[in-house]
Amino acid sequence: MRENTRDNWVSSLSGLIIGFLSGLIGIGGGEYRAPILIYLLRLGAKFAIATNLLIGLFTVSASFIRRIEQVINYDLLIVSVVFIITSIIGSYLGAVWTKKFNNQSLIRILGLLLVVASFKVFFLSQNGAMTSAFNVTFATIILSLIVGFVIGIFSGFLGVAGGEFRIPALLLIFGIPIKLAGAANLLISIPTVFIGFVKHKHIGNVNKKSMKIAVLMGIFSVVGAIAGASLVFLVSDKTLLIVLSVIMLLVGIKMVAKP
Repeated sequence: MRENTRDNWVSSLSGLIIGFLSGLIGIGGGEYRAPILIYLLRLGAKFAIATNLLIGLFTVSASFIRRIEQVINYDLLIVSVVFIITSIIGSYLGAVWTKKFNNQSLIRILGLLLVVASFKVFFLSQNGAMTSAFNVTFATIILSLIVGFVIGIFSGFLGVAGGEFRIPALLLIFGIPIKLAGAANLLISIPTVFIGFVKHKHIGNVNKKSMKIAVLMGIFSVVGAIAGASLVFLVSDKTLLIVLSVIMLLVGIKMVAKP
């Protein structure tokens, strides 16, 4: 009984805090939930991946509904749709590959790239916010196909929504401002994590305990996500870039130290 009470508190509090950060920045928060699911709530790694994806689905959906007006932009919608299509394919393949191998070296390389990118994002925050203008081109669409597919693979493979990689890509490669990038990432993440979860469920990575945790943590994640997404309109681009750079740095270090 005492253990169940502890698990409920861990699920609720962590869901609320991570959900808030997710709504504020526009990420799924999977990299922060994973250690909690595995080490504090004692889920097996593959069960944790499926649970993480389901909670991420709750979180990004709630955040997107709150921030939906930010993606009512023709050019941004085109890029988002391209990302969605290729991310779904990549996420499905990534989920399939978790059953075949676990490449720790690849995860460490991704972590290093994330650390380097975090300094780039921080530098960007200190040199003026980007303009809100964004125009899609043929080259942008081709690049979206490639980047969306690659990040989709990592999303399904690692069991995360992929926002920690996707938002920096939208910022640094496509030049999309932080608030628009966060909103676009939420839209892209919804079908991506859904497909990843469905595949994991199909191969048996879901049980009664994982579903109980997903529902409880998911409820509090939604509450936190709505709160964070509501505050994004009041926070400056510079602040969001700094917060994002710190998140990227911490995630990158974690991936390098303990893939």
